[in-house]
Amino acid sequence: MKWFNAEKGFGFVEMTDGSGEAFLHIRPVEAAGYSALESGTTLVVRVGAGQKGPQVNEIVSVDASTAEPEPPRRPRPPMGGGGGRPAGRPGGGGGFQQRPVAGPPDQTGTVKWYDPVKGFGFVAVQGESKDLFIHCSVVERAGLSGLDQGQTVRVAIVEGRKGLEVGAIELA
Repeated sequence: MKWFNAEKGFGFVEMTDGSGEAFLHIRPVEAAGYSALESGTTLVVRVGAGQKGPQVNEIVSVDASTAEPEPPRRPRPPMGGGGGRPAGRPGGGGGFQQRPVAGPPDQTGTVKWYDPVKGFGFVAVQGESKDLFIHCSVVERAGLSGLDQGQTVRVAIVEGRKGLEVGAIELA
């Protein structure tokens, strides 16, 4: 297991045959009886062709004894004004950082676009200089089958790997 983000619902597995990485969606993880997998966990998997390359279709076995210990968490930045999100962005050098758990949706936004086939989209929120990324796992966790362009929504904003993004959503 290279890395897995349970909140986003996906990760990547490094293949031991030298063929590179394979995408791992949350569904095979849950089908194997897990809700998350730690980096370094040894998996035996069945891989098939995905939309953008190799994708894990089934997890045959899991050996968590090879997992790397989780690094100590850094303290959360102080809460700033506006929206109940961290005032500053965590800095730092590379590597995967799991985003904080989202609180309840407290910001109104408009869906710019959402493509369920691609598994993501963007939401415009007043006061934000950039549209916010939204992953399909956030939409699915909200019990929604999709989003329509121009739809009004309420979102919780979290710090993601590449900046601010939607961590929770509900229809307005």
